[in-house]
Amino acid sequence: MTAEVTVPFDVALKGGKQSFSYNNKRLSVNIPAGTEDGKKIRLRGQGQQGMANGPAGDLILTIRVAPHSHFRREGRNLYTSKSINMVQAALGGKVRVMTYDKGAVDLKIPEGTQPGKRFKLKELGPEINGRRGDLYVDIHIDVPRNLSAKARAKLEEFAKAANLPH
Repeated sequence: MTAEVTVPFDVALKGGKQSFSYNNKRLSVNIPAGTEDGKKIRLRGQGQQGMANGPAGDLILTIRVAPHSHFRREGRNLYTSKSINMVQAALGGKVRVMTYDKGAVDLKIPEGTQPGKRFKLKELGPEINGRRGDLYVDIHIDVPRNLSAKARAKLEEFAKAANLPH
């Protein structure tokens, strides 16, 4: 027999027990640290009863990992995104980025950063079985809306000085 269970992102990453119902029974399964979406776990003797009162078969459990609100995972690595404004993109600076388990860290934004730029924060991903992954940060640039007349004039002045079409 087969069944599926959805486990929280944290349980799949760190490992732990997960309870679920199957055939009106409450079962518990140990989720190994680093479990990927789609992993199959065999629960011996938890499937359907065998013929002529034979022993129960195995239950093949497919693990589904619930999404996280800020991170996407591939193996040991995590991916997130950070929005910056166009001034930060053009002039550079520092922004705070949340890691999974190390709090916020500063990310240096170089001058001239383009939309979609990906930064690698080495060994700031999760630790799985004693090895730490990396955190990748994809940059999105927020363009201001509803500029004031003064801000619009300054931006037009900048465009003219930089010889940018508009």
